[in-house]
Amino acid sequence: MEEESKLTKFILSPNLSGVYVSKADLINIATGCGYAIQLQERKRMLKEMFALVRGVDDFISVVDAFSKFFDYKESQYKNISNEYPSSSETVNRFLEKIKSARAEIERAKEEATLLA
Repeated sequence: MEEESKLTKFILSPNLSGVYVSKADLINIATGCGYAIQLQERKRMLKEMFALVRGVDDFISVVDAFSKFFDYKESQYKNISNEYPSSSETVNRFLEKIKSARAEIERAKEEATLLA
């Protein structure tokens, strides 16, 4: 059985990142990065997207796209918390997870630039 990277786990696991990345989200992110991927299981879609990466700059572009997606979700959560103050405790847990995911994304970018 193939081991998942830590980055892949953070992208695909809402329990780790606080964000659910749907198949449609993966297609949109891939398209925004100039890739065409097939609709299939989310894990396979993400693996296919990373398989299309041909260099450090491409990898950073993909990782930045996920970072922007997480930023978008974070702003949605903050809007929910502002509109429904009673949800702030729950939303804050998601926001903390997004911080962890963002740190993992930044770590992956740093490692990629060191390998270049």
